[in-house]
Amino acid sequence: MSKPYLLYTILGITALHRNAMSPSEKAQHLAMIYRQKTFSSYNSALQNVTTDNYESLLLTSVYLQPLVPVPDLPATDEAVLEWLSTYLAMTQGLRLLVSLKWSRGLEKLSIFPVFRRELKTLPPCPLIIPMQEDPRMYAQVNEDGGSPYRPNPPIMYREPVSAGYDMSNLPFQPQTLMGVGATPHRPPAWESSPTWLLPAPAFLPPPLMALLVSLIKEPESGPLDLYGPTILPALHALSPIFLSLYYYHLTPDVFVRIVVFPTFLTAGFIRLVRHQEPRAIAIMAWWIAFVTLIPSVWWIKNSVQQILQATSNVIMRNTQSNQKLLMDAMDGAFKVARLAQTRGKEVAAKSIFEGWEGVNWDREVGYEAKEL
Repeated sequence: MSKPYLLYTILGITALHRNAMSPSEKAQHLAMIYRQKTFSSYNSALQNVTTDNYESLLLTSVYLQPLVPVPDLPATDEAVLEWLSTYLAMTQGLRLLVSLKWSRGLEKLSIFPVFRRELKTLPPCPLIIPMQEDPRMYAQVNEDGGSPYRPNPPIMYREPVSAGYDMSNLPFQPQTLMGVGATPHRPPAWESSPTWLLPAPAFLPPPLMALLVSLIKEPESGPLDLYGPTILPALHALSPIFLSLYYYHLTPDVFVRIVVFPTFLTAGFIRLVRHQEPRAIAIMAWWIAFVTLIPSVWWIKNSVQQILQATSNVIMRNTQSNQKLLMDAMDGAFKVARLAQTRGKEVAAKSIFEGWEGVNWDREVGYEAKEL
């Protein structure tokens, strides 16, 4: 109550939720007023961040995202994609705020649980034959550590240290390959197994793995792909979501990973989304599809199909992109969103792994997940 920006944010979300449940001019008007008051008081408080207001500002930065108004439907593709890029831009403010304190012990603050990026440790990837061997398909291990036994330690909210193929901000370290079959009493598999037994460098369905391969292949002719190094880490960051969904199914761990996915995106990638780069748009389409698996996403659920259609239209209009590859990737996202709406979230989640060689949604959880 003592922090106006946090109070107005909560009131604004309440008004939006009420309007979503039972539309009325009064609720819509209140939501607009509280949104204006929120941003005015929030921007004012940002001019003087102190120990006293730091935690409340961080919480407000999380709650601001639902306040970004989704365009009234039907809306143009431009309006829908402008909303998407604005929503993602909000996460950059969150990253900047977190970076002010993280190195000095944000994890010790009372609000730290709100900023966790995972709830469970991921088991190793299933044994899947890699589509091709290339060091650029793997992320670099960073100072946060990482081991076959804990493939995704808590990662700090920060930008990658350098340009190029640096992936130090990923939610896990694919270079360690998550240690197939490794236990405290047995060495990691990559030290003793033949190459063909190593897991894939990322746990992605075939269409997205094909996109990953296309990002690292040297062009036979034509201009150099200047955006590949920016897009590749974002694609890798999807991998833990698939892995958590595969092992743990629809649990809070995968919901958290979906919600925080935008915090792994760099400012450069978000600029590509704003400029409607087809590959960046396709990656975001999968995130939107994943959002439909989360319970009670009332602020976006009615706009999912329009967002997916807008991203698809961008890809179809771009004659310079590999339309077949990207539309194959889009098909999976459309399928998840459609099934979530018509047949339920469980059916939608299971559909992701259909036709994905080497994985089985209905399998008995292996020893890796049981031990973890």
